[in-house]
Amino acid sequence: MYKKVIYLTLSLFLLCFFACDLQIPKEILVKGNPNFWFSAKLDIGDLLTGTFQDAIATNEEMGIISCANTDNQTFLIHMNLFNEDLVFGEFPTGSDLLPDDFDVVFGYEVPPGGKNLVNTGEPLDLPLGDLSGFLDGFSFQNYKTLLYFSGSSIVSKLSIGITINDGIEEVINLGSSQASNWSNWKVNGYNDETPPTGGNDVIIPLEGEDVSISFRVFVPGGETLYTTDFDNAFINVELVVWLPLEFKADGDGAIIDLPPDFLPVSGDLFGRDDIDSTNMVGDIVDSLALEIQFNRNPFNGGMLIVRSQPTDSKDPYTLDQIIISNELSGNEFCFEINEDNMELINNTWPFAPKFEILFNAGDTVEIPRDFSANRFGFRAALNFTIELGGF
Repeated sequence: MYKKVIYLTLSLFLLCFFACDLQIPKEILVKGNPNFWFSAKLDIGDLLTGTFQDAIATNEEMGIISCANTDNQTFLIHMNLFNEDLVFGEFPTGSDLLPDDFDVVFGYEVPPGGKNLVNTGEPLDLPLGDLSGFLDGFSFQNYKTLLYFSGSSIVSKLSIGITINDGIEEVINLGSSQASNWSNWKVNGYNDETPPTGGNDVIIPLEGEDVSISFRVFVPGGETLYTTDFDNAFINVELVVWLPLEFKADGDGAIIDLPPDFLPVSGDLFGRDDIDSTNMVGDIVDSLALEIQFNRNPFNGGMLIVRSQPTDSKDPYTLDQIIISNELSGNEFCFEINEDNMELINNTWPFAPKFEILFNAGDTVEIPRDFSANRFGFRAALNFTIELGGF
């Protein structure tokens, strides 16, 4: 009731003021800096790595799980290189062994240079190239690659050769059978904060590109095989990659290209259908800032670059790329459109921004396991006039 009285009193005062002054206002100038905030829960980590996870999950010879207790987003990737029974006389693809070489009593002494038992000639690709879609110039850090080799007693007589990207073969002499615990991890999760134990370390450079992995299982020269070695025989070759999302920018610096659905708007940011569409925002706003609040920000210190290439313009000589830059700090992801850029946006179409973050050589980026956007907001500098007609 009290507020209604004040409102009525103020209205009467203004009416008397304008009536006595004999000046009815023709327009009202509106200025201000309002803020608009919207709550949200957007999993940024999943947005960045979804395609990469899907590429592995759809490969029958591979599996991927997210580690539950690491500070940074970490994946455990399993690659099933070979898992088959061995039958004497029915040797696997690419084998150099011949049944006629075996003496029933004395077996077969493998000559110098060895003999292949398994050599499929078909590499298996680790699809890290799906991460290079948003990572350019980064190398993975603190990862670990482990080779596990298990099976029947024949394993003690075998060695493995691993070749990465058509490079030099790395020979691993195993000696004993050791399997990973993947069958348990894929059901119950991986709860340790450190890489799995056991296995044999394999050096694989991970630089955000697909990695081609070829292998062969062979019998070293001088080893003697017997037909009985193949009784109920089997071998299982596995590669396990401990992959935290921890990166280091290379010598020329690096770029993170954020995926198109990072900002859930398709087409023109202001909803214009073409260059002649009315832009209400452009008509009333001098400048605009978009802010996204993260629960934490792994991109601190990076330079945010917002780019948009218009295809149509009110001025045929103005089709220059729109570029907006801002150094990131705190837990905010912010880009500001100043008056000059707002005018350029009003005169071109579409404004469909693409986001990238630049880092200097040696900078590190660590994607936390819990990485989300909690709020989206706008800060606007309003400056428009309301015409009062009819007086």
